[in-house]
Amino acid sequence: MTPEPKGKLDTMTSYAAETASPDPVASGLGVVNGPEGEVTDWSLINWRQVEDDVRRLRQRIFTASQAGDLAKVRNLQKLMLRSRANMLASVRRVTEQNAGRKTAGIDGRTALLPKAKAELADWMQHRAAPWRPKPVKRVYIPKSNGKQRPLGIPVIADRALQALVLGALEPEWEARFGPRTYGFRPGRGCHDAIVAIHTTASGKNAKRLWALDADLQAAFDRIGHAHLLAALGTFANAEAVIARLNPIIKGWAAYYRIGVSKRAFASLDHHLWRLTYKWARHSHPNKPKRWVATRHFGEFNTSRQDRWVFGDRGSGRYLTKFAWTPIVRHRMVPGTASVDDPALADFWAKQRCRTRPPLGGTILRLLQAQDGRCPLCGTLLLHADHEPQHPDAWEQWFRAVRQAIRNHAVIAEAAGGTPDEPTLPRLVHTHCRRLRTLGADGRPALLSAREPSGLA
Repeated sequence: MTPEPKGKLDTMTSYAAETASPDPVASGLGVVNGPEGEVTDWSLINWRQVEDDVRRLRQRIFTASQAGDLAKVRNLQKLMLRSRANMLASVRRVTEQNAGRKTAGIDGRTALLPKAKAELADWMQHRAAPWRPKPVKRVYIPKSNGKQRPLGIPVIADRALQALVLGALEPEWEARFGPRTYGFRPGRGCHDAIVAIHTTASGKNAKRLWALDADLQAAFDRIGHAHLLAALGTFANAEAVIARLNPIIKGWAAYYRIGVSKRAFASLDHHLWRLTYKWARHSHPNKPKRWVATRHFGEFNTSRQDRWVFGDRGSGRYLTKFAWTPIVRHRMVPGTASVDDPALADFWAKQRCRTRPPLGGTILRLLQAQDGRCPLCGTLLLHADHEPQHPDAWEQWFRAVRQAIRNHAVIAEAAGGTPDEPTLPRLVHTHCRRLRTLGADGRPALLSAREPSGLA
């Protein structure tokens, strides 16, 4: 539900360096959405105005949830996630008010100085891409029975984003909770539970003279996260819709591209267009059709003359169409042909060339040129020596490729560079490149007299 920065953050000051920064907030002006300009001056923020703005939004969400108007609740929650006041209040909560404000996460960073707090708030305001949470720092707290309780400490950016989302979700569920629930709720605590028990059990005619104390073993470790997410509901935009649908579209198109599929692909594209247009209209109920079409549709794919491609203006990502996958007729394996038959080695080599993975752009060209192998170690780059045999398997394959490149398991580097050997890109395993330059012991390795060729 929360967005991610464009790259890794080495210092807390990079929160402001990667994005534009909002104007100083003085006298409470501009704290809801935050104008762009200079870096925020933390000392000039009118905290009373910030708290008033957050309180009003929370009350509106509560009222809409109490009335059962889920559409209004979602719209107000989107407004809360964009609210400058909520971002400032969230940063203040995790850096000034929480007991663990001085405890660093796995990155070793905190935001205790005014400048660092302001930069964190500015980064939250102007982040552009989906945010991937960082690993938590695992510490163990001794328990009374001699065992240890694991505790995960998120990095400061994750804590701030969690507080931001909490401000949007908490008032919705405050309107739904039962009257006798007290744990992890604002304004309530153990004293309320004690008084409730006393009130129930006191008096001459009291019928409930017992209390049940239950401790669920590893409750938070084993709780069903999928069930929690389904109960919370989602709304966190066009980019999320694209990220969810693209692997499915590519997987099914790759699986069924072997038949006479053009008409079916065109029909599926039309169906998806109707669904995405309906989603866009529903997301902006008060906007005219032309505005909605301009906002969410356009020639996002510059290689296609199609202005009805669904995309996200902020990130530039767009929804893939089935019709963009070229049809490759499958050549049926004859008779008793086997991959283990040495006499059919040429046949199977040609068969593999005919069934190249339907990747586009530079990635496909490099994979084809390198026969899918790392030029440094000679093994497969993506550990997929044959086509997936099911649409779901194709979907997982596309996700694995994207994740491998995004997580830098596979990287592109330049090879050659001499007057006789021009610079060419190639795909290599990250660990192979690291071993070549540093060696297995982490020290600089001596390069061989002759480098491996750039393309296999």
